[in-house]
Amino acid sequence: MTMRQTQTMPKINLSDFADVLIKERFSGDYFVLGLIIRKGDNAPSIKEISSQLPENIAVEISGETDDYKIISGFKNAFENKKWILVSLKDGYLSPLWREQLTRLRYSNLIFIQGKTAETTFYAEQPKEARVVVVIDEKNMENINYPKFLNLFGPIMEI
Repeated sequence: MTMRQTQTMPKINLSDFADVLIKERFSGDYFVLGLIIRKGDNAPSIKEISSQLPENIAVEISGETDDYKIISGFKNAFENKKWILVSLKDGYLSPLWREQLTRLRYSNLIFIQGKTAETTFYAEQPKEARVVVVIDEKNMENINYPKFLNLFGPIMEI
């Protein structure tokens, strides 16, 4: 008869999670996206999560969100060297934002080609800024991108 061991993941809080994101970037890696998966109805709200992370700007991405609002949030955060808290409200991630998160992961920048120079958006992520994506567990199945989890370094369930 053999003994079966179960390994449990250590519980960390949002402050510890933020520390991991800061240290990952300073280790010389390209941008590290963080993912928070909200489990169940008792999970903290976006506002509660936002209050426990370094100074940040919350941006919502859903099937009904105007891309201009999202671009404005990223622009504001990058210009002011703040973190970005992206809420995938309904689990919808358009091809445009899937591409931008992938670009951030591998090259630390966002580039959206507009019809004119004024509507084109290009920004490099400042070394002080981080992007944390929050999604409800029940909406994970709505993500239409099989490599979604590969975009993220640290992943936390709350």
